[in-house]
Amino acid sequence: MMRLLVGTKKHLDFEHPIEVTEEQKEKLIELLGRIFEVVEFENVNAFNRKRLGQQKTFPCEWTANETYQLCLPTKTSEEISLATGRSWFAIDHRRGAVNYDISKWAKDSGIDITTGFTPEIIEKYMTEKVLAKKEAEVQKKKEKAKEKKIEELKEHYYHWGTTKKKEMIQWGMNLGQLPKGDVDEYIKEKRDKILKEIKELGGDIK
Repeated sequence: MMRLLVGTKKHLDFEHPIEVTEEQKEKLIELLGRIFEVVEFENVNAFNRKRLGQQKTFPCEWTANETYQLCLPTKTSEEISLATGRSWFAIDHRRGAVNYDISKWAKDSGIDITTGFTPEIIEKYMTEKVLAKKEAEVQKKKEKAKEKKIEELKEHYYHWGTTKKKEMIQWGMNLGQLPKGDVDEYIKEKRDKILKEIKELGGDIK
């Protein structure tokens, strides 16, 4: 007997991989379509229990179809819950926010929603939202990388001001490994160069 697993994220999966014909696959899709109004399929290379949820909860992105259900004023939270497999609490929590967000987006984008939301409008909203999210993630990574670089430069800056570093520079000059000159001036030149790079990245030394 094959068990069908239902996770806390409402994702479904078989306990073990099964081999089916194209006809059997279509029948399975038809069956799930009678249980839920919204059915999304995800191709995976291997079984992954985290995808189901089980002991812990993991964030599960709302699809365009699910979001469209939230925008239907004639449907109750209970009806949407049955249609999507989402909990009524998640639906209530999401419904007001997403309707406001889409309405604001539509107004800013010059899109007429006086006759209500259509699947096409929701799809466009979701596409732009995904792109905006990716851009924000890229920007966040850039900011983190910049902050990391600034901290590394600061450490480098302070290191050039230590007594040990000064002794090493003097030793290098005495051995002819570095050009002869004023040690303090040499160190100041190096630190000024590092400080300039820090400021160019938006940082500073206090």
